[in-house]
Amino acid sequence: FQLAEETLKQSAPLMHQSPGSVGQMLIALDHYIGPSTELVYLARNQEAKQRALGHAFATLRPRTLIVLTASEQENGNSLSGTRLSGLVEGRGLVGDASLVLYQCSHGTCRNPEIL
Repeated sequence: FQLAEETLKQSAPLMHQSPGSVGQMLIALDHYIGPSTELVYLARNQEAKQRALGHAFATLRPRTLIVLTASEQENGNSLSGTRLSGLVEGRGLVGDASLVLYQCSHGTCRNPEIL
C-alpha cells in the first residue's frame, strides 16, 4: 500500500501536466481515492464460472475488483496460496448453490448472494 501511494505521489506532476499520456496511472489514482468494491464470485464448476463472467461484465463497474475462483470442491478455491487468497479466505459456497457472489468493501462483505 505504501509503495502504491509513493508511486502516485511521484507521478502527480506528470498526471497534471500530461493526463492523456498516463491513462492507467489516472485509473490507479481513481481506484486509490475510492470508494472501491470487491466482487468475489465462488463457482462450483466451469458452467458456473461462465455465468459469473456474464454477470460480472454485464454492466460497467468502475472502481471494482472482480475475483472469480472455480472449484469442483464445495469449500475449496483455486486461489488458495496466491496473493488474492485473502479475498476468498473464509468464504464458501452456500448449500448446494453452484455460484455465490460476495460484495465487499474495505474487507467487509454483505451476506452472500446466490446467483
